[in-house]
Amino acid sequence: MPSTVGIVASGVDVPAVTVTLVGEDSDVVTNIGGIDYRVVTWLSSGSITVSGGTLDVEYLVVAGGGGGGGAGFSFARSGGGGGAGGLRSNVGGAVLSLPSATQTITVGAGGSGVSLSSGSDGGASSVGSLVATVGGGGGGRGNLSGFAGNSGGSGGGAGGATASGGAGTSGEGSAGGATISSQAGAGGGGASAQGQDTSGVTTAGNGGDGAANTITGVSVTYGGGGGGATRTGSGSFIPGTGGSGGGGTGGGGAGVFPQGADGTDGLGGGGGGSTGSTAIAGGDGGDGVVILRWVA
Repeated sequence: MPSTVGIVASGVDVPAVTVTLVGEDSDVVTNIGGIDYRVVTWLSSGSITVSGGTLDVEYLVVAGGGGGGGAGFSFARSGGGGGAGGLRSNVGGAVLSLPSATQTITVGAGGSGVSLSSGSDGGASSVGSLVATVGGGGGGRGNLSGFAGNSGGSGGGAGGATASGGAGTSGEGSAGGATISSQAGAGGGGASAQGQDTSGVTTAGNGGDGAANTITGVSVTYGGGGGGATRTGSGSFIPGTGGSGGGGTGGGGAGVFPQGADGTDGLGGGGGGSTGSTAIAGGDGGDGVVILRWVA
């Protein structure tokens, strides 16, 4: 059902603004700092239509995370972690005025982890043409040759031998880490921190941490990068942990499953890199999210 936002100025009633939503997953009114806000969340695509005036909103827009790099045909070929989906928010800053029009809400899907290949990039998220974020870059493939991480909202971590991490997008995320050996992959970039480089031959890079946001009235961290993988087996083989905010942990290590973990849906986390002697896909990136709030 449409909702209205009534306004009274100098004792004169002003026609109410009407808001119509499509495809929202959550629509609640909550008190934040003594002010009642209407908080609307989309986990998949939809729309918001404003009529009868403009609507001043705060937003959080997170794109889909990149998939982790897949393993090669060798025990010592480890993929990089996927970069987190790009994150933009104006919470605590200047509001965004939505005009009387329909704005399509696009929520980017997480990129797929692919065997014998670098991870695919995450999908972009947006509020019409007013706010947009770039999907996370896929992690580099595990291979004897180095594979750079893909650029994105946050960049993917490198995989394989010596290679660089993908670049992040200014204002949205951070770069992925770099590698020095085919036996360990680097971490994907996060919303607030770069993915870690590999350390030594067999220690993978951790995913970069995400960024905390209070748009819902509770602090939640979004946009963590995926961890890089290391080879499996006994010894000092340490996989990369996923960054805070939904990054997937990398595969490998002593007695650890070789496939990287998926990034968390709704947080835009990057997928973890994978390792192994067979064709093993990296972890999938997590889907993004769009949240809007306005004074109820």
